Amino acid sequence: HAAVGTTGSSLAENGNGSATLVQVVRLAVGDVQGSPRSSDELVAWVHATKARVLLTTQLSCNETADDNDWAQARNLLQALGSASVLGVSFGNELELLFTQPGVDRKCVERLWRDGYITSKLVDRVRELDEIPGFSSTPVTSSIGWLALAQDPFYDKPDAKVNSMLKFALERFGKRWAFAVNIYPYFNEDNQLDANTTSKCTRAL
Repeated sequence: HAAVGTTGSSLAENGNGSATLVQVVRLAVGDVQGSPRSSDELVAWVHATKARVLLTTQLSCNETADDNDWAQARNLLQALGSASVLGVSFGNELELLFTQPGVDRKCVERLWRDGYITSKLVDRVRELDEIPGFSSTPVTSSIGWLALAQDPFYDKPDAKVNSMLKFALERFGKRWAFAVNIYPYFNEDNQLDANTTSKCTRAL
């Protein structure tokens, strides 16, 4: 996917110097917060380029902030329309929340042991379904590499990812999509093409 700002180009440069239209944009609600104009420009850009958006809304230790973020997400989804939305991600790399500054044991237990995350998933999807046209939109919660540290997925008291995914799959069935954040720039085996300083055809 490609991430662009609200004033970004609709073109993405390929490794061979050519350009193609951006087809999928991943955005967090926070990327377009600030003014109605930024949201309007994003919606206009998406409709003009026929791109599709994977929209992420936060889940955290702050329920008020989470609910406010979701309220803005609903407004943005309505403006975009279901045809322009690839899916909705509820949270991003939730398995890392316990590593964040200011996140204490009480919060971690509330998130995972006491069911805050799974209950929010149910509430959010129900409210998503209430938006006309979105009752079959794919839903997910993007995970990162820590989630893959156990087989099949990380499942410890500080981040019960496997339990969450089992719940989501049982609850939402085929509508639930598995989304994994991949960071190829951390892979030291990826090298630039020989005798070049800007080509990576071989790695790709």
